[in-house]
Amino acid sequence: MELSSLSSRLLQWPLFDRPRELTRVGEILAWWEKRRPLYNLAIGGVGLATLALILAGDTWAESRFKDYADTSIPPATFFVVPIVYGIVANLCYTGGWLVEVYARRVWKAQTGALGQISFFLGFWFSVLLTILPALLFWAALLLRHG
Repeated sequence: MELSSLSSRLLQWPLFDRPRELTRVGEILAWWEKRRPLYNLAIGGVGLATLALILAGDTWAESRFKDYADTSIPPATFFVVPIVYGIVANLCYTGGWLVEVYARRVWKAQTGALGQISFFLGFWFSVLLTILPALLFWAALLLRHG
């Protein structure tokens, strides 16, 4: 299956689907905000998986490698970082509909599927960005001690 076919099919999922072009600010805002809880749930779930993977690796490395104890992750990190990350992620999410509203005012009909595509790309970028720390942590751990 080619990438354009896959992305076309994914854009039809209820989370990403937009049955018609939205032109009024209230419609655009409602479309984005209706999806915010699912976005937060998805990013929160991936975030919990990320924390679990990092905590598991940290615990494993601490018990297995004597020199690791000095570089172990401080426990407060597991509370502070997710809160700050969640706030920043939601600010960026708000930026999505702000950009769409601005683009619709400036370029009108030329914006086409900007909102739907930017939500789609932003969603998957957020998922990848959220899991990235776990992937980097494990890669560094395995490269250093593997």
